[in-house]
Amino acid sequence: MAGKQKDELTSALAIRYYIMDIVYRSGGASIRVPSSNELAALFGVTRQTAKCALERLIRENYLIGRRGSGTFTNPMAASLEPASSKPARKLVSLLYQEGDFFYYNYTAGCILSHLGLAVAEAGAFQHPLTLHSRAEEEIFREITLLNLDGLLWCASNRCPSPALLARLLDAGVPTVLLHRRREDVCCVYYTHDTAGRELATIFRAEKRRRFLVIAPSHIPEEYLASFRAAMEPDAPEFQVIPPNSETVMLRQAFELPDADLYDAIFLGASFVLPVMAELERRGVDLRRKCRLVALEGFTGYQEFTGYRFVQPLAAGAKQAVAALMRIMNGAPYEPRQYTFENQLKPSNLE
Repeated sequence: MAGKQKDELTSALAIRYYIMDIVYRSGGASIRVPSSNELAALFGVTRQTAKCALERLIRENYLIGRRGSGTFTNPMAASLEPASSKPARKLVSLLYQEGDFFYYNYTAGCILSHLGLAVAEAGAFQHPLTLHSRAEEEIFREITLLNLDGLLWCASNRCPSPALLARLLDAGVPTVLLHRRREDVCCVYYTHDTAGRELATIFRAEKRRRFLVIAPSHIPEEYLASFRAAMEPDAPEFQVIPPNSETVMLRQAFELPDADLYDAIFLGASFVLPVMAELERRGVDLRRKCRLVALEGFTGYQEFTGYRFVQPLAAGAKQAVAALMRIMNGAPYEPRQYTFENQLKPSNLE
């Protein structure tokens, strides 16, 4: 019973998104939306679920119910633009990794904020998207039901697949990826190449050669490639905590018998605070003994001591939106890669 209720609630939310996208595209005109029977068939839910979704939108003044005629978008809704507005605004969805985040970490918040601002400045509507399934067929269905003009996807290692991206493009939903280098799609990518070599020069001068890496799976291995290569003459030692849940990874790191004896620890953003607290509890001097290196430019804590790889998120977001806008406005889709260099920034080391 609980599973069925959850499916109904998820479908009601999907119906709401579907109808709101019609509302946003109406341009202030009065357009008929699908009936509760039609929505029930389209989304595979009961007519009552579809009816409740429509009634809520009517109460919120987005729709008008006309007895004997159906349900229509409300041309007087304050958030809509006049029907004469030309050209019509594009509708762009923002998607973070697998699309199931209910808790956004600092990095995700920064990425989505910059993307949202860039989309707004480009004159498009935006739709932050939460996926309700990890099955590729369901993901495709959820996205295509929204009638989007384009998609900005902060990709993970697992998602999206090349096949899914090709299907979305064929369905009229061109996608620009962020934070993943893919040869087959248009993408915006941040590299640590220069910053990694710069950090290696510093650490070699300081005689540091024992390193611990605690990074989630969404951080590409190539982030440390230039650093590893530049450190090679000193025969560095790397201990890498295998990707898992954050709790498991932290426990494995803290259980290492010599966890406080590393010369530097490389961290994903969500690991910075707990690792700092643990090392301070152990009396480790973060200015001299052990260097912390934030791989995602973590700045959510003023007292962070170490080095940060700072991503030019604003520039990357603007480039991603500009590329997507060109495609949505008729330019051919080309699998171009836009690369931005991260910068190495010291914090509280003096």
